[in-house]
Amino acid sequence: MAPLRDRSSDALDEGRFRVLGGASWRHRLRAALGGDEVAWTVRRLPGQGELFVAATRDGLCRVHLGRVDDVEAELRRGFGEGDRPRSVRHRDQLLAPFVDRLAEWLADPGGVELDLPVDAAGTEFQREVWKALTAIPAGEVRSYKEVAVAMGRESASRAVGGACGANPVPFVVPCHRVVGSGGKLTGFGLGVSVKQRLLAAESGVRSLPL
Repeated sequence: MAPLRDRSSDALDEGRFRVLGGASWRHRLRAALGGDEVAWTVRRLPGQGELFVAATRDGLCRVHLGRVDDVEAELRRGFGEGDRPRSVRHRDQLLAPFVDRLAEWLADPGGVELDLPVDAAGTEFQREVWKALTAIPAGEVRSYKEVAVAMGRESASRAVGGACGANPVPFVVPCHRVVGSGGKLTGFGLGVSVKQRLLAAESGVRSLPL
């Protein structure tokens, strides 16, 4: 699989981190959503649990594999005080293609590219880390220390780990490709076994399903 391109916007303004993704994905969202709307959907994937996806008109703002009990509270926590959406709506049909692509990727992480747009809220440091993660090619890993060094922040390894843990769009922004010193698999919100499976699949090593 070809290395992921760095598709992040140079303008990380208003507390948002944006990855452009394919134009057709962005067009679908912009044609259906206003600037203060968030759409969400959830789908049960056989053997994997519930895949929760939410998006603004600019891209995915939340991806989660697992149960979400209070959707509106979950989404509103991801926005700044002056940036909270006025409307949070359940939109299965709009987001079905996004869920399809994510489901395809989860079934074959080494063979599907997640060229999906992202619009994620975060601090300046978190956004800087997320941008660095998008440059890690599939099939490779970086340590928290290596990411920090690449950012010119050699002493910020622990903070890099915190930003990875705060990543609201795992898989699309590949925090699973960051490991501890010596290659130790640590710090993945969806579980170390899931992280191990994804890394093995991306590198072409046979592994157990999720």
